[in-house]
Amino acid sequence: MRIKGQGYITKKICQKIGFINRAKFRSLIERKEINFRNNKQINSTFDIISISGSKHFEEQILSILSFVENIGIPEKWIVFSDGTYNDVQKQQIRDIFDFVEIKNWNDNKLLYPNFKEALNKYTTNYNIGRKTYTIINYKSENPFLFCDSDLIFYPKFKEYLHLLKPNSCNYFSVDNDWCCLDTKYLNTKQQDMYQLNSGLLFIQNNFEWLPALEYINNLTGKYDFYDQTSVHIAYFNSSNANTLPFDPRLFKVEMSDHFKFKLNSNTKKLAVRHYVGPIRHKMWQKGWEWHLINR
Repeated sequence: MRIKGQGYITKKICQKIGFINRAKFRSLIERKEINFRNNKQINSTFDIISISGSKHFEEQILSILSFVENIGIPEKWIVFSDGTYNDVQKQQIRDIFDFVEIKNWNDNKLLYPNFKEALNKYTTNYNIGRKTYTIINYKSENPFLFCDSDLIFYPKFKEYLHLLKPNSCNYFSVDNDWCCLDTKYLNTKQQDMYQLNSGLLFIQNNFEWLPALEYINNLTGKYDFYDQTSVHIAYFNSSNANTLPFDPRLFKVEMSDHFKFKLNSNTKKLAVRHYVGPIRHKMWQKGWEWHLINR
């Protein structure tokens, strides 16, 4: 029998536990006691990029650590700072991961100069716009995997590495509901079979971003999932999109354990879980080492 407010009380307790465990992890970073044991490098033909800042410093380190321990050491991972990382935090990331390069979010050359004014306005008015800017203007000879800082990689991701190659598809993670998009956009569109979640994307280096930029060019008003909507529009409307979803059974964006003590996901059967804002505490509820299956 459930009591009134039981879910809310449960979440508050879980959040407190997660807060304590996250603070312990931060202390280990400061004492230089975080390291990885897996020295196996993966052979890949793609870059990995993220964008984060001081608010998600611990999550970013744990995300990279989960990839290294559960998958292997990538050839290239760039962490773009949203402008809030300090020099100490940048050095702490480099001390743990010598393969990680840290840049500022606006270091990339503007690839669509005709939209300079629109992008400047977008990144000024909406801090989250720096994420979109980074994705759109990242240029490399290789395709790239973009991942939010609150993603944890699990061993089954290795089964998908062979798909992440040049001239293959542009993959995206599937959101758990048709609601996390711009309300004005939702009011004019029928529901697609899959709604994109912009936390995990695999993007070819010739991807066409014009539909996203045209959407950004017309933005006004209070933030309403503009970053995710812009990427969703590009993925479903670009002339060379060729998009496919990651299997949502293995690449989880879910909140069904939002108000529960128990975590619903069996990590041994997952490739990735995205611990989005409302369930961020679940990322830390059981500590941090339990994510590292092979330790």
